[in-house]
Amino acid sequence: MAKVSDFEGLEDWLAARLGRDLDGGIQAVAEDAHPEPLLAYRIGDRSMMRVMRELTSEIAPIVEGLSHEELFSVFGTYELGRVTLAHGVSVWGPTYYYFGNRDTFRASDDKRVRRLSSEEVTRVADKEVFWHCGWEEAVANFGVIEEDHLLALTCVHAIGNPVYEIDVDVVPGTGQRGLGSAVMSAACRWILENDGLILARTAPWNVPSARLMRAMGLQYVLCDLEGRRSDFRVPPQPLGKPRPDAVIYDHYPAWAHNQEIVRR
Repeated sequence: MAKVSDFEGLEDWLAARLGRDLDGGIQAVAEDAHPEPLLAYRIGDRSMMRVMRELTSEIAPIVEGLSHEELFSVFGTYELGRVTLAHGVSVWGPTYYYFGNRDTFRASDDKRVRRLSSEEVTRVADKEVFWHCGWEEAVANFGVIEEDHLLALTCVHAIGNPVYEIDVDVVPGTGQRGLGSAVMSAACRWILENDGLILARTAPWNVPSARLMRAMGLQYVLCDLEGRRSDFRVPPQPLGKPRPDAVIYDHYPAWAHNQEIVRR
């Protein structure tokens, strides 16, 4: 696992997001001091949390009673949700953070990729497919378009110096391999040319996404839990396969699935 210190400027960026030094423990803050009502990081064998003040006394015993592994899991989001939902806050995570710089990045040069304006993306993008990518707010967009159809898209977002975050979406079932790495590579090169630090985030269940990030040379540094003022949402089943020829089976019968999950 890579360290925070391996990436110049990362510790200061994380401390700014958390609102304090990365020294562990829980810190209470005013509700309007940060965009998220709750944010927790797990960095190696350390964990830290910033939470709005009125939740501190109720959340502290939950955090103290769980191991790092339990807290930063779906189980942890449920346990925290026992308290946070009464305050209109759900908890999402854990989310993996992968970072890259000039020393780690492995480029893929694909001539099909070109930079796109937000207007051009709007004209050709299906929002049902490219729902991860907020191209209207992005500082740069890179895509593959064939016969006026957008096949793959990467959007770059400036989220605080020196970090730029990448979002990637690929049309399923195109029959073309390497589209994700092609557009992501173009975005990574743009970030490095602008003296930035590459960030891509994914959930543990999104195996294809994590594999793509690792293939591009991005390195896992930490995971987080994030409080959101939204409905409580649960992750889907794992995406992808261990290998292409593998047959994967649902361990639970259909009747044992959580029937209380409301479908989108």
